[in-house]
Amino acid sequence: METYFEILLKTKRIISFEEYLELIKDHEDYKIYSKYFIGTTSKNTLFEGMLKWPDDDSPENWAGPFPLNYVIIRISKSNTTKTEVDVFNSMLNSEKRSTYNRLGTVLDRVGFGREYWIRPLVYKGETVSDQLCTYSTMTDEELSIVEAAETPEEHLYYQQKVIRNLSSKDSRPKNQDTIEHPYRIYLAGNDDYSYTMYYKPEKELDILSLRAYIFLKEPCWHHVEDYFFFSN
Repeated sequence: METYFEILLKTKRIISFEEYLELIKDHEDYKIYSKYFIGTTSKNTLFEGMLKWPDDDSPENWAGPFPLNYVIIRISKSNTTKTEVDVFNSMLNSEKRSTYNRLGTVLDRVGFGREYWIRPLVYKGETVSDQLCTYSTMTDEELSIVEAAETPEEHLYYQQKVIRNLSSKDSRPKNQDTIEHPYRIYLAGNDDYSYTMYYKPEKELDILSLRAYIFLKEPCWHHVEDYFFFSN
């Protein structure tokens, strides 16, 4: 019995790289693209090829689709052991330590002004370059000093900033690589302009979720905006 994805492949809206290269063999940049698509598949990739974007649905939004209005599509499955809770806690810890989420007046008051964060490049405790870099992540000691110095109003500013950051679409745990959503559809134009959707497949749909199936059956920007997040 055919899977839903195999049925989609029969529509030829989704094709392999080899099929796509055959379509554009007379294109002036054929040689460039023929090298572009070689050796890109990873061990976690379930399918990789090209998706035909509707000619009447703003293909230029891909910052330049590939010839004949195609975009790269990659479906993969992760082996991650991270849960959504793990991802959220990791993001929360990063936000907590970020100097960008604290008022400059507080940092200045405890001696952590702009000049304090400009240091040589350090990796795993070792100085690896004399080139100066601007750091923005506080250590445990620096964090405790800042939090002790904040007034309730200043700490409220920090809390509101973190809430805004964690509420953004590309920061939500469901838009990350987790046990709950181990499958991924990645779409990209030819100028590093991509969108990603993480999901858990439906048993009846093989490697697809209902949203993934709906999108691949009828690709459109409305579904990209609803189901995907901008990934670069």
